[in-house]
Amino acid sequence: MEIKTKDTNSIFLSRNSTEEHNQNKQKKLAELRISHNLSYEDMAKFLSISTKSYIRKEQGKTSFKLQETFWISELFGRRFDEIFLQT
Repeated sequence: MEIKTKDTNSIFLSRNSTEEHNQNKQKKLAELRISHNLSYEDMAKFLSISTKSYIRKEQGKTSFKLQETFWISELFGRRFDEIFLQT
């Protein structure tokens, strides 16, 4: 990420906006998983990753691979942008 301004208020607002987006994305994904009665283990198995890796991804500590985001979108019958992109 390149920051082209020296205005610390703008930087602060931008960072907060990104953090808020990440929290909304995490909340959406957790709500979808729970509403479909899926556990962390179910999601991990679906993506062929460890449960620990899935939890870290859902919590925003690590990123999903692009292909994983498409698989998740397909699983829940949602468009990619509805789950993973800022609106």
